[in-house]
Amino acid sequence: MNVPKLRFKEFDGEWRLIKLGEHSTIKGRVGWKSLKQEEYTADGPYMVAGRYIKDGAIDWKSVDHIPQWRYDESPEIMLEIGDVIFTKDGSTLGNPALIKNLPGDSTINGTMMLVRTNNSVNSKFLYQILRGPQFEKLIHLKVSGSGIPHLFQADMKDFSFLAPSIKEQEKMSNFLEIMDKKIQLQQQKIDLLQEQKKGYMQKIFNQELRFEDGNVQDYQEWISEKLYHIAEINKGTQLNKNLLSKIRTTEQIYPVYNGGISPSGFTSVNNRVKDNIIISEGGNSCGYVNYIKEDFYSGGHSYTILLKNNEINKKFLYYYLKYKENHIMALRVGSGLPNIQKSALSNFDIHYPNISEQLRITEFLSIFEKKIQYEEIKVSKLIEQKKGFIQQMFI
Repeated sequence: MNVPKLRFKEFDGEWRLIKLGEHSTIKGRVGWKSLKQEEYTADGPYMVAGRYIKDGAIDWKSVDHIPQWRYDESPEIMLEIGDVIFTKDGSTLGNPALIKNLPGDSTINGTMMLVRTNNSVNSKFLYQILRGPQFEKLIHLKVSGSGIPHLFQADMKDFSFLAPSIKEQEKMSNFLEIMDKKIQLQQQKIDLLQEQKKGYMQKIFNQELRFEDGNVQDYQEWISEKLYHIAEINKGTQLNKNLLSKIRTTEQIYPVYNGGISPSGFTSVNNRVKDNIIISEGGNSCGYVNYIKEDFYSGGHSYTILLKNNEINKKFLYYYLKYKENHIMALRVGSGLPNIQKSALSNFDIHYPNISEQLRITEFLSIFEKKIQYEEIKVSKLIEQKKGFIQQMFI
């Protein structure tokens, strides 16, 4: 029978199959209509792009603006409360958002698609469907295909899912919305801690905030060196794809880092790098600074930073490089996929105090890291809890 494992007690009966195109209007911007970069304005109607959507929320403060006449020429994609939008092009395919409020006249750019449901499908329910496994499966099929991933209106018109009565949809959606709000509030705590940490890093590395040593001596001048004077910069080795696994297994336990936040895979090959700083050498994450505590394999698009002496604390250097990450990214060269030359990174300027003050700085910033990690664990638990409910509440 088409019934979920977990259900509100006042509802019964089987769910029915919904074909989205029969219960909604689905629209996308028809090309750019010759819209040019110089036409963007400081104010005026909002034009939402996928890069301004995070965890279902739109960062309206960052959204681009366009002239009023550009907004008026595409009435079919003028946003309304209750619309569901998502990315239909590129590597960030999916990424839905529910329009809960509008700061003014708003539309979508050419990479987005809009779905406006009728009275047989609750828009909040649809939003949860588009954040669930059924939509993820469709996205996976598109990303796994050849060429640039793309969702066509025909794909969404044919997209089908099981749904209960509109009243049950509404109750389910309200329940999950409460969970989403808890997750968002928890994420806001993390964002606040990260902003506080960023503010302190700015004061510390601009030497506005100093840390005395144990003898309360006068502050010593910071030393200036090139990175190659204090560290070896080793480029990683490209690993054969046959030696990579997408998931960690009992044999392939070592994460392979090519820069970026997450590993690009796992391998049984261990090149004995542990507890170290890496900087992405090329690609979209080029210049990203990371610190890996566990044993890992340094891939072909990764620089490992190995200290030459004890005058520099490794974690201090990481915090310094992380603070200077935008300056490192400015070293990028090349068209298409950028890269950072080893010679340019070698000559990057490093400023540091004596080891005593370094340790005080590291201890202070580590407190923020631990707080952020603690709050991130809470977010992960809430997300897993919501996934558990979705698995049992949906078919």
